[in-house]
Amino acid sequence: MVKIVFRPHPNERVAGYYIERFNDKSGKWEQIADLKPRLRAEYIDKDLTDGKVYRYRVVAYTFDGLLAHPSKVIVTQTLQKPSMIINLEATTDLPKKIKLTWKPVKGAVEYKIYSSSVNFNGAFTYLATTKNTVFVDNINKDGYTKYYKVTSVNKYGIESLKSPSVMGLTLPVPARPIVSIEKNPKSVTFIISSPDKRAVKYLIKKSDGKKTVNIHNVHSPYVDNAIQLKRTYDYKIYSVDKNGLVSKPSEVEVTF
Repeated sequence: MVKIVFRPHPNERVAGYYIERFNDKSGKWEQIADLKPRLRAEYIDKDLTDGKVYRYRVVAYTFDGLLAHPSKVIVTQTLQKPSMIINLEATTDLPKKIKLTWKPVKGAVEYKIYSSSVNFNGAFTYLATTKNTVFVDNINKDGYTKYYKVTSVNKYGIESLKSPSVMGLTLPVPARPIVSIEKNPKSVTFIISSPDKRAVKYLIKKSDGKKTVNIHNVHSPYVDNAIQLKRTYDYKIYSVDKNGLVSKPSEVEVTF
């Protein structure tokens, strides 16, 4: 915006003022406001382009429609936009959240975060405002992809252009375990391994068709000797990583 202030015309025959702004494209002066009465001598021109030069003049007019000579031309420039953030980074290895970081922008008093589930320019919507250069988006989903852009805002409320987009990803669940068994007459031994090396323990859900038992904190090899003959047991084995994320199950059926 541009604020124009001038002294009221001393002639009491003056009814008001036309505020004119020069149009660079047409090469002509255009009337943008009509100020009344004579003592009203202030105007704010809004919704202008940041960092652009504008030219204004004021023309007084009387009650009977006579126009005074235009005032001296005022040349001014709106403030520049803050610098655009170009070093935005997003994590891909945190459970159920994505952490954004960027370097501070000189003159910025806050930052606005925009996000989208697809990487298209028009799809980004406002997410949050922060005064820090770190922002954590708590998503509470595993393996969820999200795209982000961030802007800087100065003390006048002028917002920079949006940063280039970056992709963030919440940590996916671990890979389902690889399971082999050694069946004995009265027990079964499970040899379990983690394909992505993320498992710190395993969970086994054991069912005999009537009830299901959860066996926690399992480590390989695991021996189950709580069995009865002439029964079939269904086992579901899950990988559990250090964050408590649980994989999809590997399934094993054993008949004694």
